Amino acid sequence: MMRLGLLAGLLLGLPLAAEAATATAALTLTPCRLEHPARMLALPAECGSFTVPENPDQPDGRKIDLFVARVPAISIKKAPDPLFLIAGGPGTSAVDLYTSSAPPFDRVRRDRDIVLVDQRGTGRSNRLDCKYGNDNLFDRIDEVEIGPENVKCRDDLSKKSDLRMYTTSIAVRDLDAVRVALGYERINLYGGSYGTRVAQHYARRYPQATRAVILDGVINPEEVLGPAIAIDAEQALQRILARCKADEVDAAIFVPNCPVCHQSVTLAARHLEANGIPTVVMGCAKDIVEHVGAPRFLFSDFPLGNSAGKPFDLESQRLTLELALKLLESAFGPRTTMQSPLRWSGDPSWKRDYNNYERMPPEELARRRLEFDAQKEAAKKQRENAA
Repeated sequence: MMRLGLLAGLLLGLPLAAEAATATAALTLTPCRLEHPARMLALPAECGSFTVPENPDQPDGRKIDLFVARVPAISIKKAPDPLFLIAGGPGTSAVDLYTSSAPPFDRVRRDRDIVLVDQRGTGRSNRLDCKYGNDNLFDRIDEVEIGPENVKCRDDLSKKSDLRMYTTSIAVRDLDAVRVALGYERINLYGGSYGTRVAQHYARRYPQATRAVILDGVINPEEVLGPAIAIDAEQALQRILARCKADEVDAAIFVPNCPVCHQSVTLAARHLEANGIPTVVMGCAKDIVEHVGAPRFLFSDFPLGNSAGKPFDLESQRLTLELALKLLESAFGPRTTMQSPLRWSGDPSWKRDYNNYERMPPEELARRRLEFDAQKEAAKKQRENAA
């Protein structure tokens, strides 16, 4: 289903609403499972809906529900301050971000809860989408028509939502209301891309509730985010093409890891293909790559991060590369997908169990803890040597 998201313009282009205290609402979390968007990973968690006024200055007015999830810390002696994960975009769901990139946060989760709040207007928090059935707007609408189409989307959404209330300023008030409802005195924040702006805004407004902030890919507060994205992306594609031509590249094979990487390299593959350089994408996120439209795609039904074959299995990696080269030679038409015959496991339940600590035997958990501790010690020695 094709949708046109309007949240980026709302968060970045509208004036901030006046500050007002958000009424504290009840928040009850119950056991749930968070599922990866491509159904490649499922994680046990606690989920619930948190009802807040759409307009914080009108507590008796229209209400919206925010989706909140908590991934509990593994340790029974966990730290009192959790990590709130803030997605980028704007428009990305915090839950989707975490289920797409959970492993880097495993060390944090050993000792701290991880709290996910889908920002208002995204994910399952009164999502702002204009629905167009199965139409692909990118095939139907050109750069001249996109402006009026956005205006129509805005007007349609305005019939059921007050779009002035979907700003960064109000979103951080939602975060603090969730913090209070869950009983945390102070929190840590991780923000990536646009999420760095939200994290900075929260720390500035609620310094007493902020323990630490991690900014990944910082967006400066004074920078207007949005207008240059398309131009920068086009320039990046042109630079990739220029380097390939300078190196006299005959063909290109892309090996993405994360979900966003699958999308980005597929766009690059399409650009190279349109300019005469044949490509193959080797990947594990089938829905993403096929939706973007890879000219040739070798799909391996493996966990993300294993697009080139099984780790430490040279035969698996050799065969995967051979299949990619064969696809490059034999694809009979555009958007050809070949599925690798290799299997991650003979038991299909691995998709449910992969990296699910509740299903890991105690010895595996102990092994991972020792591995994490060794990595921490090695990193500490490197810092000490560098100093």
